[in-house]
Amino acid sequence: MKVHLKYRRLIVAALATVVFLCHTWNWLSPQLLSSSDSKQTESGNKGIVPLAEDKVAIPNDPLLPPPEDAEPATPKDGCQKFFARATSPNTILLGPTLESEPQEYENIPQNIFFLHYNERLMNPRYLCSLESAARQNPDHKIYLFARNAKDFRRDVSKWLSRVGGAMNDMLEIRELDWADQMMGTPLEPWWTEGRWKDSSWVDQNLGNAFRMGLIYKMGGVYMDLDIISLNPVRGLGRAISMQDKDWFNNAVFSLEKEDKFAWKMMEEFVDGFKGHIWARNGPRMVTRTYKKYCEQDEIDESMAEVCKTLAVMPTERFFPIQYEQREKLFEAFDESCDLMEQISRESVGIHWWNKRVQTSTISTKTMLTVLMKSHCPAVFESFPESQLGVDEKAKVGAPAEVKGGDASMAFDKKKNGFEQILMLFSRKLLHTRWKLSPSLFTSISSLLLASMYIALFWFSMDDVEPVKTEEVNLPIKASSIQPVALPSEKASKPESNLFGNLSLKITTSDPSCQRFLDRAASPGSYFLTPNDRNSTNTSLISPQIPKQIFFLHYNNELQQPRRLCSIESAARQNPDHRIIIYAKRKNTFETKIKKWRKNAGLDRRLVVKELKWGDAMVDTPLFEWWKERKWARSKWPEQNLGNAFRLGMLWKFGGVYSDLDIISVNPVKELGRTVARQDKKNTNNAFFSVEPRDPFIWEIMKQFVRGFRGDKWGHNGPAAVTRTLRKCKIPECQSIELADPMRFFPFNYTSAIDQTYWDDSCEMMGRIADESIGVHYWDKRLKNIQDLRKTSILRIIMISHCPVLVNTFSHKELGMRTDDSMKK
Repeated sequence: MKVHLKYRRLIVAALATVVFLCHTWNWLSPQLLSSSDSKQTESGNKGIVPLAEDKVAIPNDPLLPPPEDAEPATPKDGCQKFFARATSPNTILLGPTLESEPQEYENIPQNIFFLHYNERLMNPRYLCSLESAARQNPDHKIYLFARNAKDFRRDVSKWLSRVGGAMNDMLEIRELDWADQMMGTPLEPWWTEGRWKDSSWVDQNLGNAFRMGLIYKMGGVYMDLDIISLNPVRGLGRAISMQDKDWFNNAVFSLEKEDKFAWKMMEEFVDGFKGHIWARNGPRMVTRTYKKYCEQDEIDESMAEVCKTLAVMPTERFFPIQYEQREKLFEAFDESCDLMEQISRESVGIHWWNKRVQTSTISTKTMLTVLMKSHCPAVFESFPESQLGVDEKAKVGAPAEVKGGDASMAFDKKKNGFEQILMLFSRKLLHTRWKLSPSLFTSISSLLLASMYIALFWFSMDDVEPVKTEEVNLPIKASSIQPVALPSEKASKPESNLFGNLSLKITTSDPSCQRFLDRAASPGSYFLTPNDRNSTNTSLISPQIPKQIFFLHYNNELQQPRRLCSIESAARQNPDHRIIIYAKRKNTFETKIKKWRKNAGLDRRLVVKELKWGDAMVDTPLFEWWKERKWARSKWPEQNLGNAFRLGMLWKFGGVYSDLDIISVNPVKELGRTVARQDKKNTNNAFFSVEPRDPFIWEIMKQFVRGFRGDKWGHNGPAAVTRTLRKCKIPECQSIELADPMRFFPFNYTSAIDQTYWDDSCEMMGRIADESIGVHYWDKRLKNIQDLRKTSILRIIMISHCPVLVNTFSHKELGMRTDDSMKK
């Protein structure tokens, strides 16, 4: 059936409007559903059964005086006991379950982790989690991973001065980098493929993933920032927590380093990920994992011991007030003395459901405020009550935001927004108002939903004319990074950049040169080992080498845009690798590359980090060299800092390092632990492929510091690697692969590849295609040259492997001549 174009456009516009409204569902749903959700009956435990008193005596001498306004003006025994315990932290040791005998577990690292992914500290209440954890666990290291860590430290500077030196020493604030904890785990493909973007709650799901990778790699205790610590964690052992009688929660874990259960959770997270269902990738993921492996009639033999030693903490340990009971937190504290005493005796921490409280102003006399004041006195001394969201004049009782149900928790997010708005309409109209039977209501709702999908499909498919496209005569196939759509007006301006557009032909009659072009047109398809000249079309990826490639740019500005060819070519040849560049002036650098980065489809995949030399030096043999400023005694201080920086980062994180004058022509997947040889006698530090904490890198750092000479070019770079290989006798030094010079150094320092015509060198071009992984073009010699010939070897390599670069920057910016023809 044909529909006139005018009417079809009107109908499609109307449907588009409906779809647009559907995308507002996440904003509308709380208002639309709150009335119905508030009628839901409470589930789970209705109360808390008192237990016998703990055998641990309460000290008479408190360690910290309670805040004056937190002292209860009541003779009730329960509140007195609560305050006595609050003023004597780290005295009651609780086991993971109510029945277990308290004991200390040495297999759990003494780490407590927190995660803050907002841009700034908008909610100082979060600091109560840090302060209370530090007070209760003075023998633990407290880590906070924060987005914009520098700003976070500034926001909390007053609080840090209040808590004192001991707590400052315990607390380490680190920059939050999502990928750091995902690489080398089951989460890696989920991250690198961008599956995390398909979500209604991107940051929350990234946080769900990050905590699992973190706890697996480092081990210890993870807690959400809305948990107040009431007792120490050292008695928990390997444990996960119930939030009610049906569900586990991922707000708290206590697991060993490289714990197998954490690995299984990550696998379940990836396999079952659905970004539009609240809690599916958090609490429900933990629940699915436990039931899948530990609640079967026949437990898999490999998981038997893992499950047997994994404790299930009851709700009393961290969720004494469950979600349905959250209004109790806003009752007057002196009317809840028995409950407060019971919590102080049975709970390691209390989860206070910040999602429903964060925008509320609450009374200073509520149970929640008193819990915070008594366990986090410095927080209340450091911030005004207005910032903390408390007010002495506020009414006691739950704020309106806390009452009723939470649509994001109560509503089934398995349907997308389009389906939800239709189902909501049918629920309100058909079921609530017209009182149809449930079966008839379901049938009509399904018909409405099916009808809308059929209509959308019909109008999208009916009478559609094919789009006409122009042929592009470039022997380079679509980039493996992302296809680049060039504006049509560029084609009419052939000199607007290097060649005007991507339609310029590069022709050759030589089979070796043609083989080079063909290989460039199929990036990521030809794999080479460090030495064997035979290739393979199937990569045997080494799991020990993290799939990340990092670069280093220490100039104040991007003076040589052609260096971006190293990044673009690496991304094209290695589509499953994360690309990182440390830039001296991050903001300036990002501004300069903004257009190229967008055209190349690298907005997400390319991570630009601020270059901070000291970050790589800490906890390595380089630190004293850095701290004592020995690097300043050099003719080339930044080059030597760069030599050191790459070693420190490689040792800490592993992966691939590449200089910015190496153009990738084949993937790095088959290399394993490899260092590059520049000739038969000498190695070079322009390229490394190593594991995290690789002993070989540690030995190079020791040799770097021991033999440092700031007056001799190359002594602290290539020569330091060569010396280490000659002197180091440990197995890890002897087993490192030395890549054949053709792999990265097919041309020596004196080769004039910027001036030599490529079709006079077809034999070498063919060898590069077959035997090289990258081409080091010695930029130090070329950096002042501004006349790369159009058919020079270097220019052809750049054109074929960096098509976006040469169509983004001008001839002058790339240092390329425009006055010679394609032919000699």
